[in-house]
Amino acid sequence: MNKVESGVRLRYNWKNPNTGVVEEILIECTETRDQPKNKERALSRLRTFIYDKEHQKYIDDIASKRKTMVSTGDRSAKIRTYNYPQGRITDNFPQ
Repeated sequence: MNKVESGVRLRYNWKNPNTGVVEEILIECTETRDQPKNKERALSRLRTFIYDKEHQKYIDDIASKRKTMVSTGDRSAKIRTYNYPQGRITDNFPQ
């Protein structure tokens, strides 16, 4: 019985931009008997993994910025009060 060892194992030290901690990414590919194809697939998976992590950081940054821009929506967060029966408008900006 012949055994072909064409599997690929990639190890990559990646610094997480959210935490700053260095993580080791291990990707294995043994799908085909052709080592160059396995290497290409493993590199593609690594690229996808890193892209997804970076994209998630980008989305988290946008969400945090958006959260600081938007008010809570509570009754106490009012900007202007209209009192129609008395014909009065009161601005409630913090001084």
